[in-house]
Amino acid sequence: MTMDQMTPAPAPAPEMPKKEGGTGGVIAIIVIVVLLALGGIYYLMTSGSAMLPVDEAMPTMQEVQNSNDPDVQATMQQGSSDALADIEADMGSTDFTSLDAEINNLGQ
Repeated sequence: MTMDQMTPAPAPAPEMPKKEGGTGGVIAIIVIVVLLALGGIYYLMTSGSAMLPVDEAMPTMQEVQNSNDPDVQATMQQGSSDALADIEADMGSTDFTSLDAEINNLGQ
């Protein structure tokens, strides 16, 4: 007996079954993303109006410049330079004493 007669021929590899479908997962992901987007839009539309009350209109620049409020007038006197020394000088001349009272009045 020769070597060729003793070794059997290898069996053919079984065919892998074809994967059919596969679009169900993609469709499910698309539906979930669309539902999340719609939920986010709904949340922003319903809760956004409660967070941003629009009781009074914003003053125009002309109204701000003509204001008799001393804080507004002091702010108008500040410089527009971006040099550190000028910014520190503006910060030093700004009066922050009434800031706490104004913040407390915002919620009322």
